Amino acid sequence: MKRNLIALGLAVVLATCAVVQADPPRRSRASADNRPAPPAGTSDIWQVAYLGKSRMGYSHTLTRPVQIDGKALIKTDAETHLTIKRFGQTLAIETRQEEEELFGGELQSFVYEVRNPPAAPTRTVARVRGNYLVGESTVAGASKEFSLPWEAGTKSSEFADRYPRLHPFKPGDAVTLRVFMPEQMQVSDVRFRAMRRESVAGLDGKRRTLLRVSMVESVMPQSPIEVYLDEHGEPVVTTTEMLGQTLTTYTVPAEVALKEIGGEGLDIAVSALVKSTPIPRAHFTTRAVYHVKMKGEDPTPFFFNDANQKVIRKGPDECEITVRNARPTPSHRSIRVDRQYLEPSQFLQSNDREVLNHVDRAARNLVEPSQIAIAMEKYVGRELQKKDFSTALASAAEVARSLQGDCTEHSVLLAAMLRARNIPSKIAVGLVYVEPLCSFSGHMWVEALLGDHWVPLDAIFGNGEAGIGAAHIKLAESSFADNGPVPTTSFLPLIRVLGRIELTVVETEAQ
Repeated sequence: MKRNLIALGLAVVLATCAVVQADPPRRSRASADNRPAPPAGTSDIWQVAYLGKSRMGYSHTLTRPVQIDGKALIKTDAETHLTIKRFGQTLAIETRQEEEELFGGELQSFVYEVRNPPAAPTRTVARVRGNYLVGESTVAGASKEFSLPWEAGTKSSEFADRYPRLHPFKPGDAVTLRVFMPEQMQVSDVRFRAMRRESVAGLDGKRRTLLRVSMVESVMPQSPIEVYLDEHGEPVVTTTEMLGQTLTTYTVPAEVALKEIGGEGLDIAVSALVKSTPIPRAHFTTRAVYHVKMKGEDPTPFFFNDANQKVIRKGPDECEITVRNARPTPSHRSIRVDRQYLEPSQFLQSNDREVLNHVDRAARNLVEPSQIAIAMEKYVGRELQKKDFSTALASAAEVARSLQGDCTEHSVLLAAMLRARNIPSKIAVGLVYVEPLCSFSGHMWVEALLGDHWVPLDAIFGNGEAGIGAAHIKLAESSFADNGPVPTTSFLPLIRVLGRIELTVVETEAQ
């Protein structure tokens, strides 16, 4: 239940930033008509997912006892299929996860895979060995080994889902589990609190009295999940807030989950737009002040404070954001920077042969860093002509070969090219003003360390010496380092912001 909502949530938020087009989702390997009867001790759960009133996809989780090399384990196979629309086009994402655990829930191994063609699948395989989690992650067909410190007793994510069945809750009960989350490559404290029994409608409209249990993860504390359990501790309905709407999963028979999604679904990108007053010459502004209001919650923690953007709380549910344009200009000063902003990573392959070819074409004879950055920004915008793509987040090596993509693909290629010339770079995620729609939308861009300050660059606009203007509002940043959180977690603040905030332009100054 928890795992499925996280996978769905990350895919939805990526879709607000990517114009995509993909084939319909494949059916589960086990169809509703020919599945064999499950063995004793097996849990076989099918769920269907809705955002508001629009059906998005389904998930299937099969858990069973197994013997592997003479060792008694619990094995779980889980898959999630998501189909959503953006500006009339379709995005299809499929996740698959396998976990093996001891009967006490201690994670022993896992496989986690994301498919979003035409990009190559991303895949992580890992196993607990003593005090370490060792494994291999594969991005764009290239694999890399890793080893992470491991704390004995850390549970599997499936055990957290299964816990209410093993230890039925009563109202008022509370428990915290330490869980490893493969989709985020992080350990999280998952806190359960049993609330009260409520009358809840299922997908068929029939109401049942269910126990409401609140789940909060330490890595996503601002996105609580409400789980409604039957008398056996089985999830019947699960909800969380996203894009100003309720993301709901219902436990259903397999044939209901496998029903094809029609073409009348919610257009995620349109529904997630943040309406604004017009901003003249938005992407050539030197300064802009915005007033943000978020009903029932302080918006201040969601927005980034740095040299280019200042956030001031103005009330219990409102803040003021001042954004200043930073131009890429020569600087004779420099500051030390962590190697994570310079080194190649699995998504920013700055040492890839084709990425290096683009570096050479873009800035072969240039030496001064700001001139290199400007040339690369314009080059990526010029070369990536095809804008209607079918992948949510490709790697720089893939983009270097396909030369297609939206803001995410422009950003990873530009960030990798900068690092190839020893210019530190990082990825920024936030909101950008879309002039034809007079609205703000989810967006990704790049920041480069030029001299002693970080300068935003956006290959979608390619403004060069003029800078990107003050119509970008930053929520998060990431180095995309291999030893950090997975790149998709950079989009998590958008889950809570899009669809929930009111944004007013207070004042702007143009060049």
